[in-house]
Amino acid sequence: MASPRLIDDALAIWRAGVDAVRADRVVAQQVHWDRSWLVIDENPYDLSGIENLVIVGAGKATYGMLVGLADSFLRDPHPSLRVAGWVNVPEGVAANRSVSFGDSGSVQVCEARPQGVNEPTERVVEGSRRILEWVERADRSTCVVALWSGGGSALFCLPQPWIMLETKIAITRRLSASGADIHALNEVRRCLSQVKGGRLAQSCRARLMIGLIISDVLGDPLPIIASGPTVLEPSPDPERAVELLKHYCPGEFDAVITHLKKLTKRDIVHGIEPTHHILANNATAVDAAGTCAVSLGYRYWMSSAKRSEGAAQNAGEQLAQQLVDSQRGGLVDCIITGGEPTVVLPHDSIRGRGGRNQQLVLSAGRWLMDQPEWQSDFVLLSGGTDGEDGPTTAAGAWIDRAWIDRFRGQTDRVEDHLQRCDAYPLFEESGNLLVTGPTNTNVCDLRVALFRNSLSSPKPL
Repeated sequence: MASPRLIDDALAIWRAGVDAVRADRVVAQQVHWDRSWLVIDENPYDLSGIENLVIVGAGKATYGMLVGLADSFLRDPHPSLRVAGWVNVPEGVAANRSVSFGDSGSVQVCEARPQGVNEPTERVVEGSRRILEWVERADRSTCVVALWSGGGSALFCLPQPWIMLETKIAITRRLSASGADIHALNEVRRCLSQVKGGRLAQSCRARLMIGLIISDVLGDPLPIIASGPTVLEPSPDPERAVELLKHYCPGEFDAVITHLKKLTKRDIVHGIEPTHHILANNATAVDAAGTCAVSLGYRYWMSSAKRSEGAAQNAGEQLAQQLVDSQRGGLVDCIITGGEPTVVLPHDSIRGRGGRNQQLVLSAGRWLMDQPEWQSDFVLLSGGTDGEDGPTTAAGAWIDRAWIDRFRGQTDRVEDHLQRCDAYPLFEESGNLLVTGPTNTNVCDLRVALFRNSLSSPKPL
């Protein structure tokens, strides 16, 4: 097997990337209060005359963002500001049902859906109504701060009156199973919602509306992150949503398509012009992982994808080939990449358990099995920065030389698990699952590959 030092280093590099984007730390570092001023990443907002601070939001990182905001506020509290609001988060991430802002008030926390089930529930819908109510009540004496992160689309859901929640969930499942990326998913969801696609901002008449975002979408497109509840333009596009449904779900959801065809791209009625700040993204995690790699004595090559990477199986093969090519080239001994591939799921009658990170790692392992002449000591791991990977208890998985040797004589079995998207049982069997629990952040996936290179400088002890 790979040496314990190599495995420990790979995990340390991966964790350093995740730690750099933990929501409470990111917000506390970039948001500061100075009595009547709110300063976000060196951008000042004058709160003179503001009496109420309403905080709303949804996402996997939103509880951590709220805690960081409260910590920053309590270091220099605004003496006359009243604080209230509501956020929707996954179960298991919140230490408390409300977050205190001292004498100024508190914000309610709704654990609205189960861990590992990235779909809306009736509690999500009810919480979303509460968020909408808080925003609709805001007046010119109010500043609204909206916290958005990955998972926000499923945690902030208020369907149009003409579509049932169950139908909206079925559409999302079908799109995902057909390989639709996050852009396609959210293009459709924006058209089916009363709050996404800028509709929450349209209902706001506050003096200020500020969006704080931890991005889980490659390239950081504001309309796509959490489906853009506070992003006024571009408007949701029903014609595009119809095209996507027909492409990914042919012959299905005819009633929804009929409703969408009656809609047009609406003109934006500007109740307020929100401002937005991206506080962290996938590149943030990749950069921090690289810094850690250097501190451990590695020479690394890194990249953070700017758009969807395509199939996880192909991405795994490419990472494995990069690993082999880099070792042969002798210039680096560490590869760090970030991104978000997709998985086209087989029919549910044969579909197994796993997630895109496990699928990627299994694909890399299968490719390496066909390179018998390559015998380098290595570790390759991939994990979701949110601690989740599909409907499983793992964030991802890792492999090393021992894993390759163990399964080299079982290529047909490995191939079968790949085709059925059933990576989880194999990695559970071999003890190669990456299990972290919720991380209170989400900036897509982070991958680390290390190997022994005869030209490498000695690692520090």
